Amino acid sequence: MDYRCVWVASIPRCGSMWTFNVTRALLQQGGLEVVPKQVPQNDQGMIDAAHEVIQNGPDNTVAVTKSHSRVHPGVPYSRFITPHRDPRDAMVSFMHFMGCDFARGLLAAQEMTGIVDHYRGFLPNIILHLDYSTITDQPREAIATIAQFLGLTPGKKAIAEIENRFQKKKVADLFHQTEIGVEERIERGEKIDQQELTANTDKTVRAFDLETGFQSGHVSDNQPGDWQRILSSEQQAQLQEHLGEWLGKNGYQN
Repeated sequence: MDYRCVWVASIPRCGSMWTFNVTRALLQQGGLEVVPKQVPQNDQGMIDAAHEVIQNGPDNTVAVTKSHSRVHPGVPYSRFITPHRDPRDAMVSFMHFMGCDFARGLLAAQEMTGIVDHYRGFLPNIILHLDYSTITDQPREAIATIAQFLGLTPGKKAIAEIENRFQKKKVADLFHQTEIGVEERIERGEKIDQQELTANTDKTVRAFDLETGFQSGHVSDNQPGDWQRILSSEQQAQLQEHLGEWLGKNGYQN
């Protein structure tokens, strides 16, 4: 195996958390030790775990990290998986998830295009580009593609089990129970680990699952093209003004 770290590196709201958990499950199913054991809330915690494994980790250990920042392609012993999504749909999903306004969403969308360009410049032997529609519409195919990229050979049964484990309804149910559990512990006056909570831009609080990294509101029912329904005509015009040239170059139609 020529890698010690797998970076799930992408823009926000494009299926990266699903990809992160599927990648961890595939490696574990392949008999490898996967770190970090508890999922950090921020990119720096992920980066620290990756560098620790690259420098000092035992041979059977692989770090799986998720980052919405630009990771350098020269990081040694690394493979990269980058899901892609229309940044306009990612933007409205980001606004809903983070509880932020259009101005912050537009800034995020502009940042997204730079991140996409960064990862499209990587050599093809170290990076897998994965379309969001494959994750949502053909998850079993997406899992098999990730496994092949990482040199893993899970059977059909193992792939089906991973697909079932991370299907939308099960993740949503997990968070319903997690939120209830946190609320009950607060009512009983128990101390809550701050790593189990994270805040939105609008100051509301989300539960954070330390085993998977999924948060309240991670699962949405947004459909491709929802930006046209959600954004006003004025907002769509602003979006076109700022991103129109990039969208055209990258094959995204109005």
